[in-house]
Amino acid sequence: MALDAGRLQFEGRSDIAKYLGVKDSSRVIFTSSCTAAINLVLNGMVAAGRFQSGDSVLVTSFEHNAVMRPLTAIALRLNLNIVVVPPVIAGLLPGQLGALVDLKILQDLLDLHKPALCVFTRASNVSGQILELEPVASLLEKRGVPLMIDGAQSAGHVVENLAASAAVSFWLTSGHKGLLGPSGIGLLYIKDGEDLGLTCFGGTGSNSDSFAMPEALPDRFEPGSAAPHLVAGLAAGVAFVNAQANALHQNQESLSLKFLEGLANLDKKKSAGAIDLSGRPDWLFEASEGERFKSLKSFLPVFSLSFAKLGITPDRVALKLDQDFDIAARPGLHCALLAHQTLKTSEQGLLRISFGAFTTASEVDVLLSALNTIL
Repeated sequence: MALDAGRLQFEGRSDIAKYLGVKDSSRVIFTSSCTAAINLVLNGMVAAGRFQSGDSVLVTSFEHNAVMRPLTAIALRLNLNIVVVPPVIAGLLPGQLGALVDLKILQDLLDLHKPALCVFTRASNVSGQILELEPVASLLEKRGVPLMIDGAQSAGHVVENLAASAAVSFWLTSGHKGLLGPSGIGLLYIKDGEDLGLTCFGGTGSNSDSFAMPEALPDRFEPGSAAPHLVAGLAAGVAFVNAQANALHQNQESLSLKFLEGLANLDKKKSAGAIDLSGRPDWLFEASEGERFKSLKSFLPVFSLSFAKLGITPDRVALKLDQDFDIAARPGLHCALLAHQTLKTSEQGLLRISFGAFTTASEVDVLLSALNTIL
């Protein structure tokens, strides 16, 4: 029975590593969550002496609080400088973006600050915008700056080949979102050659004749009892996402187009500008279907709305969707204060609509009808 459980853990790790393009599965570490993986990296760099007083860490302007809170705590303790890389906003209306990171400004900030680390979200949980990784990674690789990618929102939606991304030192995600696994498990990939100090110690089932933690991965960063049932569940989710990748992607693009079309019609019906779609190009409501479809390549199926012109706050709309239509949406700041400060929406937040692997076209129709009724 113990061997069977061990095989579940080993085979699940191997399958997940293969999905991520990681050749050495021992470099895939299981954690209790994405947040735990973030803390493991940031505090592990502290333990390894890789942060010195006065060092800078670069972040995007859309980082989740799971990044900003531990990073801020470390910065206060060690006198680090957190530098925010702005998005492309030139020529766009407030709350509208062209790209998640302005590459020209990033290049200038890299040369000015020579950061100890860059921490970039792969996709925003507020706007849904996806980071263009290759040009960012190229700039960092030339300067030898380590990069930590928060893939919590993108995993399962954006295909990764981590072995081919030399600039990505750390990549991490949760299991329960786009990978369709259970809650209570996260992943951390550590590139070969990266040094992290230990922040948690305990039994591992290996090297039990010593009080020192094992040197070998993954045991070194997986103290405590294993959770093969969670690994098996996550591996099953990954297998499903991998096998159905094309169908899932096409369905979510179709749903996104349908929703954008419905929003545009709803906006015109209620008076132009009644609905603000934050974080996306301001021309989407007036665009052709082809232009809308092209824009989807840079976004997850996530839409954040406000209705200031109509005098309705996002929380009221979410409450009505829940109580009157049994529709789950997410109002507020989405645990991403920095993103809302960037979008100028931190006072009232936004109403976030997101489509998952099993959302149907008829459900989008019901949602649009419900919004029409509420507004």
